[in-house]
Amino acid sequence: MPTSVSCGPKSMTDLRIVLRDVGGLIAIIGSLMAMPLLVSVLYREYYTALAFLISGAITACAGWLAWWTNRKASEPRQYHAYLIASAGWLLIAAFGMLPFLLAGTLLLLLEALFGLTLFRRSP
Repeated sequence: MPTSVSCGPKSMTDLRIVLRDVGGLIAIIGSLMAMPLLVSVLYREYYTALAFLISGAITACAGWLAWWTNRKASEPRQYHAYLIASAGWLLIAAFGMLPFLLAGTLLLLLEALFGLTLFRRSP
C-alpha cells in the first residue's frame, strides 16, 4: 500500500528553517528602509523620517531575532522554499505598511496593507 505524501512543516525543525530564512529577508527589508529615511531627511520631511526610522528598527530587529534564534537550522528543502516564499511576501507587505501607518498617510489597515482606496469619498 503506498504511503501518503504530506506537504508542509512537520516538526519544529521545519519551522526553524522557515523562520531563519524569512527572518533574513525581513532583516534585509528593515535595513533597506534606511534609503527612504535618508531621502526624508534630505528633503526635511521629519515626520516621515521618524516613521521610517521606527519602522526600519522594528523590521530589522524582528528579522534579526528570527534569524539569530534559528541560525543553526539545517538547509531548506523544496517544500520549505514554498513556505519561505509565501511567508516572505506576506511579511514583507505587513512590515512595509508600517511607515504608512506611523506617518499617518494611510489610516486604515487594509488600505496600508493592500493599497485599497475603496473607502475614501471623492471631494
